[in-house]
Order: sequence, then C-alpha cells, then structure tokens
Amino acid sequence: MLVLVAFCACGIIDNLFVGRMLGKDALAAVGFFSPVTVAVWLSNTIIDVLCLIIVLISVVVYNGRIDFSMSALLKLPDSFGAKEGEFLTFSVVDPEDVIGASEKVIGFCMEHDYDKQTASHVGLCLEEIAGNVLEHGFGKSHNYYADIRVVIREEELTVRVRDNCREFDPRKRIDAFDLDDPGKNIGIRIVAQIAKAIDYYNNAGTNTLIMKF
Repeated sequence: MLVLVAFCACGIIDNLFVGRMLGKDALAAVGFFSPVTVAVWLSNTIIDVLCLIIVLISVVVYNGRIDFSMSALLKLPDSFGAKEGEFLTFSVVDPEDVIGASEKVIGFCMEHDYDKQTASHVGLCLEEIAGNVLEHGFGKSHNYYADIRVVIREEELTVRVRDNCREFDPRKRIDAFDLDDPGKNIGIRIVAQIAKAIDYYNNAGTNTLIMKF
C-alpha cells in the first residue's frame, strides 16, 4: 500500500513538473502542446490522482479512521509493534555503561510492576550478555556498537541485544563445562537458567540475541 501511494505521488509530480524540467520550447518542438499529447498528459495526471484518492480511501476504510501515518498506510494492526511506554531503548559503548544499563532495565521492569527479584534477574542477564559483548567482541575498532531494546507487552518481557562485533552464539557455551575451570561460561549458564528462551542469529555481520522472560 505504501508503495502504491509513493508510485501515484511520483506520477503526479512527474506530470506536473515535466514542462518546467524540459522547457516549453523543447516541448513545443516535439509537439507536446498538440491536443492529443495534452489530452494524454492530462489523462495520466487524472488517473494518478484518482489512484491516490482510492488508495487513501481504502486506508481510511481499513483502519476505521482518518490516519495517514506510516503504520496506517502499511495497514498494520494496532497489536503490531510496541507502543510508547512499552519499550526501552539505549546503547552501550564501553564497560562503564554495563552497570548503568542493568540499572536502567531493573528500573524499567519495576515501573511495569515486576517484583524486585525478577527485575534484578533480568538486569543480571543483560549485564552478563552486554559485558561479554564489550569484553570479547569490540576489539580495537571504534566503529562497533551494541544496542539494547527491552519490550514489555502482554505480560511477556523481551530483551534484545544487537551488535556488529565478532560473531558469537552464547547458546553453544551453555552446556560447556570444563572440569579444570568450573567457573568458565558460568555467566552464560546462569542466563540460560533465568531466561525462558534464548535465541541468536547473525545476519549481514550483525549479531542479534533475544532473551524472553
């Protein structure tokens, strides 16, 4: 739907400004101002305008209200995505940010009526994952980033950590236990015990880790 709106709008703009872009003398030379070409030009413009009107009417009918926002033009249901107040977004760029990030998440959870213990567990998981990203993934480059997004919807809490660091799937370390070093990967194993689900994927050099609580 959004593509149709853009297509119609571009057609209208193209028809309205073609004369100014090419110049009247050039158009006259090719016979643009003959009755036939003028009729074709007007018909194209009228068709584009009618298409745009029809598309906008269909958006109003579908949504049941006059709303031409991006989500309305895409005809997304009201349940799609998170609304204001349901999510928290921020970034971490150095180890000093990790503790502050954990505190932000704990506060956000408690604002949404999660008990202190649950909120602390979520903050602990984020601290562990973000700490691993900063410690092992950033390297010497200053172009790395780690974006955090926390979403609370319908009694489900989701934490997403997205970064462009080295590829690292923590799920492969969950069951790894070293008798010579029992504390190795213990943080990730704790996260696995607290979170209801952990998912990870790498796409075009971007790591995305999702934890659900």
